[in-house]
Amino acid sequence: MQNKIVFGNNKYNLKLETGIGCGLKLLANIGHMDESASFEDELRKAEIAVKYDVDILADNTITEKSLYYKDWIKKNLPVMLNTVPIYDCFDKMENGKFEYSMLDEAIDKHIDIGSDMIVLHPTLTHELADKVLRSSRVIKVTSRGGSQMYRYLIKYNMENPYFEHWDEICEKFAGTGVAIAIGLSLRSGSILDDIDNFFLEELDIAGNLIEKALTMNIPIVIEGMGHIRASNMKKLFDEVRKRCHSIPIKTLGPLLSDRMIGNEHINSLLGSYTAAYAGAAIVGALFRSEHLGLPDVAEYEESLKNYNMLKYIVNMSEKDVKKEREISLARCNRDWQGVLKNAFYPEDASRQFHRRYGRSTPDTCTMCGERCAMKEIKA
Repeated sequence: MQNKIVFGNNKYNLKLETGIGCGLKLLANIGHMDESASFEDELRKAEIAVKYDVDILADNTITEKSLYYKDWIKKNLPVMLNTVPIYDCFDKMENGKFEYSMLDEAIDKHIDIGSDMIVLHPTLTHELADKVLRSSRVIKVTSRGGSQMYRYLIKYNMENPYFEHWDEICEKFAGTGVAIAIGLSLRSGSILDDIDNFFLEELDIAGNLIEKALTMNIPIVIEGMGHIRASNMKKLFDEVRKRCHSIPIKTLGPLLSDRMIGNEHINSLLGSYTAAYAGAAIVGALFRSEHLGLPDVAEYEESLKNYNMLKYIVNMSEKDVKKEREISLARCNRDWQGVLKNAFYPEDASRQFHRRYGRSTPDTCTMCGERCAMKEIKA
């Protein structure tokens, strides 16, 4: 059992502890997906993530800038780096020239460049992929890495190289400080599939592989929990803990509805809050444009600003409670300067305040006017 982990590439001094009792950690996806897209925007997003207290940056770059971007993050930002080696192998997987040695080389490059957590997809076996192929699952595979693996297994009648070479992979990770994140290929892409038998079978495969990693003291987490009804969240987390040795759980979102297109930043924020209280150790931020396209810089900041509030609320400390007391007393005394100074985002609060009142200092706000509760109790 490994209900908390400390991880961080030994080539760097940065370490992060996550799991039960360590507070909720925040992950944000990032990455250059098209050579014609602005790489400068991705650099800016990485800086924004640090500004809003993101603990882990998950670089999903699939262009030729992949290694450069990862190296830039490690050398310039005080944040943990999460990477996905299979993304560097997509072209080879598509043309049938993929061999395990290519994946092996990609893992080595990611460890060498400073990745702190590496996502692997070992749990979608050929047998399981074939069952999914013949199933009536609404969305067979929603994971990007998992879908590439799925197509490779089915099209070329091969076994999953991560699964076949798991012992070798564990030996590669042992002693590096780098954590393994087992990416669940069959996390649900629709709430209609949220805890189906295929997902549960994948969890059982994961549990067997996790045992090997635990015997070698490799920090390991389980990643997934895609689209799920809020009423099923506790049941889902109970199943994951039971089948996967209670290792820390890392989510992507999750999303509580399939219909919130255009507002997925709110959908995922609600899902992350629900997941946090079900036992998630790491929650992954999603953005307004999820399922429609990559977020622009403004959308990226919008979502992380909200997730930073979520992280504060879930992890509220005694020091934070003292600040809560200060703003409560300021509100009670209608001390507007005290209210604005103690706001979580003072600039936002001040901007809204001055938009309504200019530079004047009102006796009450406009919500209740002279019927202000704070004024009544002081009368």
